[in-house]
Amino acid sequence: KASAFPLDLKSLSATITVTTNYSTLSSPAKYLKKSVSLKQVLMMVTNTVRYYTGTNPPQGVRIAWDPYGSYYPYLTNSLGYYHSLSGIAYAYVEDIATSFKGNGGSGGSESDVIVFYLDIYGYDLNTNYWEIYQDYGTGTLKASASSSGTTTMTISSKGGGYGEILNSDDGVSSGNATFKGTGQPLSGQIPYSVWYWAD
Repeated sequence: KASAFPLDLKSLSATITVTTNYSTLSSPAKYLKKSVSLKQVLMMVTNTVRYYTGTNPPQGVRIAWDPYGSYYPYLTNSLGYYHSLSGIAYAYVEDIATSFKGNGGSGGSESDVIVFYLDIYGYDLNTNYWEIYQDYGTGTLKASASSSGTTTMTISSKGGGYGEILNSDDGVSSGNATFKGTGQPLSGQIPYSVWYWAD
């Protein structure tokens, strides 16, 4: 395990396809399709924090996540701002097939196949509800540890699940996301297999 191991959300793209309102459907009916970027997701997340708290997050915030600390990502910036995204975002590795080499004294590397889950939801500037991205698909976890123990980890995933835009009745989300960060292992810990059982 690693201490102080935030992974930043480096990229996210999704396509949301929805039925806007079942009660008003008539033939011919058409679904609504929207593409969503990381910039749009960050805007929605910061607006949702503002909606819930009545205060504006500072400029320059980013979405980060400590995979060893919580299921909830958070907003942070270079000045140490912190706001939990509990009730707004949820992330975890559910299953893993791991491959790693090396030992605790000389560094090493890990390359895993994973099932990853990410859900981000909230309100746009017009208080319409969006479930921007729900990924319940496969991906990779790659990590490398130096001889000093400093470990770099990248989690990338691609998948899909439920999606919603503009208070739609139902929909489907598909896309991909990448988290990346660097951390130090806890004292006496093997810096890999950095994810699951290396206590």
